[in-house]
Amino acid sequence: MKLVSIFIFLIAVLMTFQCSTIHRMTAEKLSCEYRINPLGIDVLTPRLSWICSSVQRGDLQTAYQIIVATSMENLNKDIGDAWDSGQVQSSQSVHIKFDGIPLKSDQDYFWKVRVWNKKSQPSDWSAPANWSTGLLEESNWQAKWIGLDKAVGEDDPDTAHRKLSARMLRNEFTIDKKVSRATVFVSGLGLYELYINKQKIGDHVLAPGMTEYDKRTFYNTFDVTEYVQKHNAIGVILGNGRYFAPRTSEPTKTRTYGFPKLLLQLNLLFEDGTRRTIFSDETWKLTTDGPIRANNEYDGEYYDARMEIAGWSEPGFDDLKWRNAELVDKPGEKIGAQMAEPIKIMETIKPVSVNEVAPGIFIFDMGQNMVGWVELTAKGKKGDKVSLRFAETLKEDGHLYLENIRGAEVTDTYILKGSGTEIWQSRFTYHGFRFVEMTGSAAMPKLSAITGQVVYDAVATTGTFKSSNETMNRVYKNAYWGIRGNYRSVPTDCPQRDERQGWLGDRAVESWGESYLFNIAGLYSKWMIDIQDTQLSSGSLPDVAPSYWPIYSDNLTWPGAYVIFPGMLYKQYGDIESIEIHYDSMKKWLDYMGKYVKDGIMTKDTYGDWCVPPLDIHAIHTSDPRRMTSSDLIGTAYYFALLNLMHDYAVLLEKNDDAKVFQQTAGETYSAFNRNFFDTKSEQYGNNSQTSNVLALAFDLVPEKHKKRIFNNLVDKILGENEGHIGTGLIGCQWLMRVLTNNGRADIAYTLASQKTYPSWGYMAEKGATTIWELWNGDTGAPGMNSGNHVMLLGDLLVWFYENLAGIQSDLDQPAFKHIKMKPEIPEGLEFVTATYNSMYGKIESSWKVKKNTFQWDIKIPANTTATVSIPAADQKHVYENGQPILESAGIKFIEQRDGRAVYQIESGAYSFKSDKFEYDKFQGFVLSPTITPGDTLLNSGDKVDVVIISKTPDARVFYTTDGSEPTENSIIYKSSFPVDHATVIKAKAFKTNSLPSVSRSVFYDFVDPGKNGVEWQFYEGAFRKLPDFSKLKPARIGKSYQITLENLPLPDEYFALVFSTFLKIDLPGEYIFSINSNDGSQLFVNNSLLINNDGEHGPKQLSAKINLSKGYIPLKVTYFQSGGSTALNAFYQGPGTARQVIPGSNMFLDKF
Repeated sequence: MKLVSIFIFLIAVLMTFQCSTIHRMTAEKLSCEYRINPLGIDVLTPRLSWICSSVQRGDLQTAYQIIVATSMENLNKDIGDAWDSGQVQSSQSVHIKFDGIPLKSDQDYFWKVRVWNKKSQPSDWSAPANWSTGLLEESNWQAKWIGLDKAVGEDDPDTAHRKLSARMLRNEFTIDKKVSRATVFVSGLGLYELYINKQKIGDHVLAPGMTEYDKRTFYNTFDVTEYVQKHNAIGVILGNGRYFAPRTSEPTKTRTYGFPKLLLQLNLLFEDGTRRTIFSDETWKLTTDGPIRANNEYDGEYYDARMEIAGWSEPGFDDLKWRNAELVDKPGEKIGAQMAEPIKIMETIKPVSVNEVAPGIFIFDMGQNMVGWVELTAKGKKGDKVSLRFAETLKEDGHLYLENIRGAEVTDTYILKGSGTEIWQSRFTYHGFRFVEMTGSAAMPKLSAITGQVVYDAVATTGTFKSSNETMNRVYKNAYWGIRGNYRSVPTDCPQRDERQGWLGDRAVESWGESYLFNIAGLYSKWMIDIQDTQLSSGSLPDVAPSYWPIYSDNLTWPGAYVIFPGMLYKQYGDIESIEIHYDSMKKWLDYMGKYVKDGIMTKDTYGDWCVPPLDIHAIHTSDPRRMTSSDLIGTAYYFALLNLMHDYAVLLEKNDDAKVFQQTAGETYSAFNRNFFDTKSEQYGNNSQTSNVLALAFDLVPEKHKKRIFNNLVDKILGENEGHIGTGLIGCQWLMRVLTNNGRADIAYTLASQKTYPSWGYMAEKGATTIWELWNGDTGAPGMNSGNHVMLLGDLLVWFYENLAGIQSDLDQPAFKHIKMKPEIPEGLEFVTATYNSMYGKIESSWKVKKNTFQWDIKIPANTTATVSIPAADQKHVYENGQPILESAGIKFIEQRDGRAVYQIESGAYSFKSDKFEYDKFQGFVLSPTITPGDTLLNSGDKVDVVIISKTPDARVFYTTDGSEPTENSIIYKSSFPVDHATVIKAKAFKTNSLPSVSRSVFYDFVDPGKNGVEWQFYEGAFRKLPDFSKLKPARIGKSYQITLENLPLPDEYFALVFSTFLKIDLPGEYIFSINSNDGSQLFVNNSLLINNDGEHGPKQLSAKINLSKGYIPLKVTYFQSGGSTALNAFYQGPGTARQVIPGSNMFLDKF
């Protein structure tokens, strides 16, 4: 019996020990500079991170210990000969800076970590991780840059579509010792593939990453120990990439840097401790006679398999006929390790169909708009040619639609060698496509003839999202495909046409949404270095980085993304280093831009609210003045926001003097913004566009007493004027969804997110899009700028999906999701949302559903974090966790009851919340705006027009005015059509009991005297890039119109200029505000003096200026030019007794009277 008792006791002790071991915290998923076991980094104090894992609710890391060793042997013995941190009392598990011995070049470092939980119990050591260093000093490089700086054979670098064959380089070496370690450092510009003894090294494609080549070049590092033998050959193929640019002047000026070149160094460490270095120099051999006859990122790759060189990357190859490589100049100032993830083939997909649309022309449908290339499987005779051409959409006859591809040839060509089944894929080009046209196949090809290779930076997918609304699910999937497809070592704008540039403004806030789908910390950290490298000594930054299109327009909004990105990296990833690295450059740029501030107004915004949805579904840009937003308003609002960001950065970095300056300047900008753009009588900003209201609210520019009215203006515009549709372009939609939600109308945000008709994200999906379009009307818009794969119009939609619908948001005070703010919005009609996000601290899960009057919410909070959760509930009595009253559960603390939510602080762990008695928020319905027909009309004196007003809302009553004043229920009630026979502004508004009244609609009927009224126009032909000196030109045509507009004039589609001249009648003296909107450049002259300068190539851009005028007839002149693409020109004014309106023809005269 005694033995049995002892046995039972031992079992109990063993079980207790096992349970305590099983339940202890562990450290997992170790990373160095965001990467798992990176090779060849060149950071001297790398940052180390890990994730704590524990099944215990509320478990926290209270301390850690890191050991870094120079060998696995030392690490296994717990000897930190490079660094032993000792036990550090800290809950930080993200970005711990290495603090050991100075790192050496080309050295392996091995590390592990253990952590102590909240009970002060240590974990086991983590699984080992490692990193290696690159060449940390320039003196470590023995290699020389080599290449061939000239064209040979069929090369044609001077043609518009530049042609250059791939360079092939090789070298052999022999070793007679056993190799312990072999590391190669290689940079091949523009692109390269590396082979050792016939084996391709690494799975990188399109390597190395793009850079500002005259400032910085990247190298990659590979461990090639297993490939080295006694007799060895190194082979490298060089492609052109962006270094040898695909264009130099089309569609705009493009920078090119030279012919392809190579830098390679192989460091060998032998088992006896000796070393040897193999490096590129003038003894290497080179040929241009390989199979890649041409490679161009826009035009495709031409591969002649008959010219393949057997054995060229193997030892013993006869290279006597090859030429010696030449020593060439280094490409730029610096060479550094590529720290971001390389580009790889991340997925393969099969086509879903193939059709013969004409004899010998076969169209494959991949079923998905994608980016990359296809692998071709073909059989045929030697010399047979198979061509593959790529496009995103088809024409009605089933052939490729290529108009939106512009000048790109997008064609890969393969010449068969005739040796049975041949498998090939391109190396140095890529395409954006859903459809592939194949020619050259003798018979109908099988679906297996091609396989899609999905190519993008190897960033990890970090998020998932699904809801009960299938439209939103489709939009999310489209965003996922579009975002990753536009990663090309920088975030680019379109993968299919002759552009593919890193436009900064496209990603300013959209990057926050990307950060939930992918781990973009390394990619954006790299892009910020590119941006920094583009900065001129003056401080100016370009709109595109790297600056392959050198567009230094001194624009505020696009380069302003450079100031926004560090905030994203800090909040989402806890990366303060990006702020530290770029602070001086950001400050220098803002100081430089300060010279454009006039009386507190930032006068430099180049692109306006880019791509506002046009009423004309065939246009690219809107010409509707109600939807366009003043460039000065946009520029000043953004200037204020960026100053506040810089203030916050200065506080973080303890730069207190700078913080005071930024705060003071922001205060002055706030006052100037409201002084210039806020109309106290109408209580609206600018022309009351959606974007005017969004920016004022998003940036907290609205005085408290006016916030409700300004937000109501936005609601009116969306629900009333736009009937539940978005009316913003790139600028406005970056803030729209959160402005609506933060002001209590998540229901409207949900309406926009789930909308299926034009303009909306759902409309794109309904029309068959599988990525996000460049234009809201991508199915009908003009082809000149109409990518089917673009992400700029996503705005803050994805942020809203995760932060507002799923309720997963990082707390800025404890960034990187160390503390999580969870407040899901529950719009009526949405039954469930399920989302996950892999943060720097671990996986966060949120899944809620509504059934009848019950709200069920299951969440998981990773170990070593906490969260604040806001549960929809009238009070605590109706909230439960895991089936019991909430406060009976461990790890939960009540904070407050606020705005229909019970708010709690919770510890890490899994929770299941339930709130009964749940009710959706209720809002008043909105009456739709009435329609007035005919629209704005110009008539001759003596004519009349019959006006018809129709309500779109059943049972609504319509009231109208004829003096331009705002209609009320005391105005004239509309009963039937009525005549108008003189200049009149009709305003109409619809009302309905228990509903909010509509937005007023207005039309202007203008009556002119042909004998007196008029505007003289002069037409000039030419490819203008800015407004010319018209005094030196002779007009091609002269004519007369009655308004300053392009409408109804006999004009070509592009490349022309105009001068409008007239006398404007001023009836009341006082201050007048003139505005001009144009695409491209324009100027407005009053009294023979320049008042508004809106010159230059740009999209729709609206500028305004004030002037005091006396009564009488004043000279008025507008000049305009158009350089290609869409067009727009409108002139407005307002003043004493005159509301803002298009300058009426009845007030413009050919002579003074």
